[in-house]
Amino acid sequence: MSSPTDHGIPGFWDFAAASPDRLAAVDHDGRLVTFGESGRRVNQLSRALRELGLRAGDRLAIVLPNRLAQLETTFAAAQIGIEQVPVNTHLTPAEIAYILADSAPSATVVDDSTAAVVAQAERLLDESTRRALDFDGDLAVLAAAQDETPPPDRSGASAMPYTSGTSGRPKGVSRAQVTGTPEEVASTPLTYLIRRFGVNPAEQVANGVHLVTSPLYHGAPGGYAKLALHLGHTVVIPSRFDAAATLRLIAEHRVTWTSLVPTMFKRLLDLPDDARSAADTSSLRWVFHGGAPCPPELKRRMLQWWGPIIYEYYASTEGGGTCIGPEEWLAHAPSVGRPWPGAEIRILDEDSQERAPGDVGQVYFRNTRPFEYHNDAAKTRGVQTADGRYITAGDLGYLDEEGYLFLAARRSDLIISGGVNVYPAEVEAVLTESARVADAAVIGIEDPEWGQRVVAVVQPADGVLIDDLADELTTLCAQRLAAFKRPKSFEFVDDLGRTPSGKIRRDDVRRRLDQASRHAG
Repeated sequence: MSSPTDHGIPGFWDFAAASPDRLAAVDHDGRLVTFGESGRRVNQLSRALRELGLRAGDRLAIVLPNRLAQLETTFAAAQIGIEQVPVNTHLTPAEIAYILADSAPSATVVDDSTAAVVAQAERLLDESTRRALDFDGDLAVLAAAQDETPPPDRSGASAMPYTSGTSGRPKGVSRAQVTGTPEEVASTPLTYLIRRFGVNPAEQVANGVHLVTSPLYHGAPGGYAKLALHLGHTVVIPSRFDAAATLRLIAEHRVTWTSLVPTMFKRLLDLPDDARSAADTSSLRWVFHGGAPCPPELKRRMLQWWGPIIYEYYASTEGGGTCIGPEEWLAHAPSVGRPWPGAEIRILDEDSQERAPGDVGQVYFRNTRPFEYHNDAAKTRGVQTADGRYITAGDLGYLDEEGYLFLAARRSDLIISGGVNVYPAEVEAVLTESARVADAAVIGIEDPEWGQRVVAVVQPADGVLIDDLADELTTLCAQRLAAFKRPKSFEFVDDLGRTPSGKIRRDDVRRRLDQASRHAG
């Protein structure tokens, strides 16, 4: 095995060469794949992409669901200098067409589950941008004819991810491509995903099993899975999250680490008591969570169940961020932590002046990894301070005297009712304490008297009748919230429709309410 990087990680390609019989993945269909098998396929894919004319500096869009193929395609592009554009597989044809037009990839990799939607998307594009490659079809045939050894002239390349688009169209986050070997480019930044929690990557080499729970096209879940393979860990890849199946997979494969979002916490805790008490999660060492605000009571219940192994981070596609360990969180709940090493947080008002501890303002990160929104210089300037040293994801929050960050809301989510700020996450945390509530979103609706009125959109738990649920929640809010924060009305929906990363599309919620209101009228 070649010498490890400066962060002590040998890397996926080294494991493929030196430990070919080591188990790399339990794929979505239950198939067991070794590092040797996967490494050979990655090399063949790299050579196939080159035969198709792709070169270093080109882009490759990847529209694949949760399966090992998504990671193998990423590695294949990454070792020959091709920038990867992971695309949300849950988007509509028009949304995918926008990303393809904006990113201008040289080709797009699909499979049976995504070929149709990409074909519809490509019909909306100029013919010159249409080039879909079927991972299990034409690309597989071409790859199978290639040499299995590493391609010549290997060079690293990173990804250009797109934001989730919960507050507008997705935006490509482009950074200057770093130079170096594929191992250096791929593994060095990824070590920060666990190093920030005090985990030494060098101590975890060939010593773990990672469970994928979220879509691999997202930055953190995809990053964790790639890091696991660079560490020589086995990656377990179910096609989608299911609470009961998650407990089964943890026990069956002796999973040592995973990442979850608060919605998943809720679904796990909503399982029957006997299912939870019978679950064997003793193999878990760390559970990382982020992606959306976590109601404090939800996290306390998870800590009581799984013990002090739950670590939280706050970051965005653009940058970050903060982190906090379990014991530290219990002492400073509901903080999302203090800046991790090398990061810096500032809270600024609308005039870019520093806010005092305890005062809510816009959260800014020090811009340690400069980026730009692809093809949108104006939007890039809009999220930066005048000197470009700090950036914001649009969240509101405050720092306490000890430097712990507490989030309030996204600026676009803030409700101003009667001139007073109402932060949706605070109200949602109270509503989801009810065992009869599966999920909730709180939004502001225009009101002639108050400016905005607080409306709660609630997804009842399975089997719950809504007859008296509004009365129960009204009582709960009266006990826990000041009058100006309490929902003035409740709307009930079958499915709130969070994104796979656990975020609420509040514009979609408002649109659905407007449509329901017009229909009722």
